[in-house]
Amino acid sequence: MAVNADYSPTALARAAGFADIGQIIAATARRLGSAIALDDGARALSYAAFDARANRLAQALLAHGLRPGERVAVLSENRFEYLELAVAAARAGVIVCALNWRFTPVELAHCVALTAPRVLLVSPRHAGLLGPITDCTIIMLGEAYEAWLAGPVEHAPPPCCGPEDGYIILYTSGTTGTSKAALISHRA
Repeated sequence: MAVNADYSPTALARAAGFADIGQIIAATARRLGSAIALDDGARALSYAAFDARANRLAQALLAHGLRPGERVAVLSENRFEYLELAVAAARAGVIVCALNWRFTPVELAHCVALTAPRVLLVSPRHAGLLGPITDCTIIMLGEAYEAWLAGPVEHAPPPCCGPEDGYIILYTSGTTGTSKAALISHRA
């Protein structure tokens, strides 16, 4: 549960059956460690390796100074690192801002300004869409990302999230104006 958590019987009952995605992957890694979790045809990761990489990313985010409730954005096609971020964010308590690579550079700049992420992970394929975004740390997926993961330890940070805490921000298409940010909780 989060700091300043509600320990009322109702709140405790709601939280009792809750496991966030980070906890689910950790439990699966303990059960099926060597089984393949991710396979894109070019490489594969076991549950144990996936769990360890997500832990290292969670630790890297925390070492960078991010705290629960702060934001990290991602602009990428589907790839392993996107899933690693989804698990790491749950473990570190940070909120993932899922940027849409179909947006124009102006729309992306609006979304970044709207949610103010401290870190932005971007794939080389979509880096050209970022334009002049400079108010956060930008990490290119690939070598720079791997170097960022090289230092932190592989253990998970202590649990810090409750079921109603923010987990991911999705953006509307902006059909009635500029895009809006919708915060989705861990439970949802």
